[in-house]
Amino acid sequence: MQETAGNNKKKVRVSVRPKVFIGLSGGVDSAVSAALLCEAGFDVEALFIRISLPGYPCTVTEDRREALRVAVHLKIPFREIDLSREYRKKVFDVMLDSYSRGETPNPDTLCNRDIKFGLAYDYARGHGADFFATGHYARTILRDEEVYLLAGRDSEKDQSYFLADVRSECFKHALFPVGGMTKKEVRAVAVKLHLPNAARRDSQGVCFLGDLSMEETLRRELTLTPGAVLNTKGERIGEHSGAIAYTLGQRHGFRVFATKPYSTPYIVIAKNAQANTITVAPTPHGLLKKNPGDRP
Repeated sequence: MQETAGNNKKKVRVSVRPKVFIGLSGGVDSAVSAALLCEAGFDVEALFIRISLPGYPCTVTEDRREALRVAVHLKIPFREIDLSREYRKKVFDVMLDSYSRGETPNPDTLCNRDIKFGLAYDYARGHGADFFATGHYARTILRDEEVYLLAGRDSEKDQSYFLADVRSECFKHALFPVGGMTKKEVRAVAVKLHLPNAARRDSQGVCFLGDLSMEETLRRELTLTPGAVLNTKGERIGEHSGAIAYTLGQRHGFRVFATKPYSTPYIVIAKNAQANTITVAPTPHGLLKKNPGDRP
């Protein structure tokens, strides 16, 4: 509630709705999130993040069109900010540098930290928003005056992991309207509310870069050299297409010279970027082995 003075000097109390910017991506999750916020009585504005990198099949034009259609359908203001250069510097280039060193960064985690809950969040708060909302499948809880991040209700869609590096203070002003729902329920709400993108399929590939796999992206940007696949004894048992492109736990994308059929798939348990080798084990137990320097 906010007090204002009229011409008669008498104070009149008027209701002020909390203002929230929703990161409207063009997908069904953020569209339903926006609709739920409107139904809850928030003063909602759509914020579309434009990101496009030359040479990549970004779907930004289609995404913007779908986001705008949702905003018009819900009768909410539509804003747009271009963070292409910032994304290239803070996410894409950082990701490539990490991969070249043999690490396996997650671009979605970087994007949430530095773009969505970095620059976009700061933009929203700087333009009068009390809250910044997204369509992530995650939840928050207030405990002892601190806000904690929780997993989404739908275990198959949970995205709390991708928000793990977000500044903790952001969660005090963050809303995840679909975090307590399943994907099936979200689709049903989209249909019920006649949202224009209710049937749109979920996006795949690297964040904001279109339907490209990580290996395809790395092949475009880095030099991948074929090398040896090793077993836990250090023996060469196969070939791979470039060690830096593999992630621990990966089960495909390399060839093993099997002399007899095996029922359990080989899993990448280690990689050496300098030697250009990956080590695999035929059972998941290899992932649970401790490194020599690990504490008990």
